[in-house]
Amino acid sequence: MLDSTTTSSSTTVDLSSYLPSMEESLQEWLSRNIPESNSPSPLYSMLHEACPCCGKHDCEHMETLYNTMRKLESDTRLAAEIGQGLLHKHEVLVAETNQTKDILEEQLNEFRERVSTLEMLLALQETSLDFEKANERCIEIGNELKNKTKEVEKLRIFKFMVRQADYREDMLRSQLEDTNQELAISRKNELMLESKYKKLKARYGKCLPRPS
Repeated sequence: MLDSTTTSSSTTVDLSSYLPSMEESLQEWLSRNIPESNSPSPLYSMLHEACPCCGKHDCEHMETLYNTMRKLESDTRLAAEIGQGLLHKHEVLVAETNQTKDILEEQLNEFRERVSTLEMLLALQETSLDFEKANERCIEIGNELKNKTKEVEKLRIFKFMVRQADYREDMLRSQLEDTNQELAISRKNELMLESKYKKLKARYGKCLPRPS
């Protein structure tokens, strides 16, 4: 059922391209029914015919009828010419409207592509910023780890001097373990962000800014 409907619609579209426009149809009707303004009117022969009512050639009623029909013929021609002009203007307006519509649709598609590109760049920028923050945090934690390690080494050297050094060493070791855990978590986050960055880079190519 769907195929037959589609075929019928396609046939209608193809046939419509061979049909005359409204302006052409009106012009054909004018040439067939209304003579040109400089050509003799078919009504002119009525003046040389005898009146069918009284049989006279100079019948007043016959002349009045002729003038009335002549005026109607002139008014009809004028109305048809005006209609033809309006139809032509209408077709021009429709063509201009379709052209404007195509231009606006093309501009709309361009704007949509630009919005999509900007959204992609924004996502890449946010990911890059997160990567930079994670990298900075890893550096800070690394520096903290180095400082803690130095303190532990110093306490090992001087632990024989005071008993409190043992407690201090245990406390620093606990802090070191916490720091190592935090570093491990940070490195894990860094690896996740780096993996995400590589995937985005492989997908979007040169659009991705180079991380610092």
